[in-house]
Amino acid sequence: MSEPLSFSFEFIPPATQEDVGRLMEAVEVIVPLRPSFISLSSPAQRVLPYRATDVLSQIHRAYDIPVVAHLTGIGKRRDDIRHAVEALVEAGATQVMVLRGDLPLDGVMPPGDFLHASDLVAFLREIKAPFRIGAACYPSIHPEAASAADDLQHLKQKVDAGVDFLVSQMFFDPESFITFTAAAWEAGIHTPIIPGIMPIVRAGQTQSFARKCGVAIPENIRAEFVLHDPAEDISAFGQEMAVVQCQALLRTGIRSFHFYTLNQASVALSICERLRGL
Repeated sequence: MSEPLSFSFEFIPPATQEDVGRLMEAVEVIVPLRPSFISLSSPAQRVLPYRATDVLSQIHRAYDIPVVAHLTGIGKRRDDIRHAVEALVEAGATQVMVLRGDLPLDGVMPPGDFLHASDLVAFLREIKAPFRIGAACYPSIHPEAASAADDLQHLKQKVDAGVDFLVSQMFFDPESFITFTAAAWEAGIHTPIIPGIMPIVRAGQTQSFARKCGVAIPENIRAEFVLHDPAEDISAFGQEMAVVQCQALLRTGIRSFHFYTLNQASVALSICERLRGL
């Protein structure tokens, strides 16, 4: 008998009290799937006064679903991280996604103790933070990496610092993920890698994310994009593409998927229900 499918979901953090309510409604949509975890994207670390820890705690208490906080190192000192760890433990988090964080618009690294995500992972292990630690990986190569080999070398350093699981950046070509995971294994990276799936909702939005992340958009998807206004809702097409993408990964034995929902919970729910019905 096949291992049951496992789904996790990332949501965009709220900026207002009204957004908190809408987020809770979106989370409620996917509760029947019994997610392996729910996370909020890293901009939540800058949202005030509705802190990521408060919202994650509310989700955990309301639905008894594991929550994963994004913990960024850029511009942070060691004491900042110690305080963040205390707050996350109080919020009920037992897992964190450790990220370096985005550079400021001027591209200059601000002063801080953590130049790389691997530095933050190592520090969390040093202070014995009581978390399973997740980290990001890039099937299409990190935009700042000199080469695929260079990217894998840095990923190996990060994993060796104490990472328990990896979640991939978005991608649209399943073969790119399959090739990447094979190369990671050959490089000695044997940590579980969960594919990150971003269902297409609007062409313009997807193209913007893809440019920022250095992700190639396949020709068949680009051909569909030219038929629509960039702001038009094409989530029905996006659902079909996501199901096809996941089916290809299922055939390789993958049973866990992470969805970047963009708070479109009904889209993610539909995809997951179809996958469980296969």
